[in-house]
Amino acid sequence: MGLSMTFLLTDNPKRGILVFERTPYWGPELKRQFSDQSLFVRECRTVGDLNPRIAEFSDCLVVISLNSAPTDCLSWIGKQSQAIAGPPIIVIASPEYAELEWTVREAGAAAYVNDEIGGRDLARICSRLIRTVRRPPVDAVFEG
Repeated sequence: MGLSMTFLLTDNPKRGILVFERTPYWGPELKRQFSDQSLFVRECRTVGDLNPRIAEFSDCLVVISLNSAPTDCLSWIGKQSQAIAGPPIIVIASPEYAELEWTVREAGAAAYVNDEIGGRDLARICSRLIRTVRRPPVDAVFEG
C-alpha cells in the first residue's frame, strides 16, 4: 500500500485542502462531496511532500489519516504547531488510536475525528475550517 496525498483546490488556486492517507479513501470521498464546487484533485505519496505543497498555497487545510503512519503524522503535526501561520489540521483515526486524541490535539490539530465519520460530515468540517484560514503572505511572515 502506497502513501497518497490529495489536494482539493477551490476556484482560488491559492486555497486548498490536502488529504494525506495511505490508501485513497478520504481524498476521493471529499472530491465527491465537493464535486459541485469544481474542485481540482492532485495526489502525492510521501509525508515529506506536505510542506512543499503547503508552500504552494496561500491558504490551505490538511486532513491526515493517523492510521497511515502514526509516528510520522504526530511528528509532522507537532512541527506544524510551531510554524508561523501553519494550516489547520484535521486528524482522522480509527478507534484503536482513541487514546492519542488529546496528544494529537495538544500537538496542534484543529479537529480529531473517528474514521467512522461520514463523508458529508467531514466535508462540513473542512468547509467550516477552510473559511477561517487566512495566512499572511510569505513576505509578511519573514519580515524582520
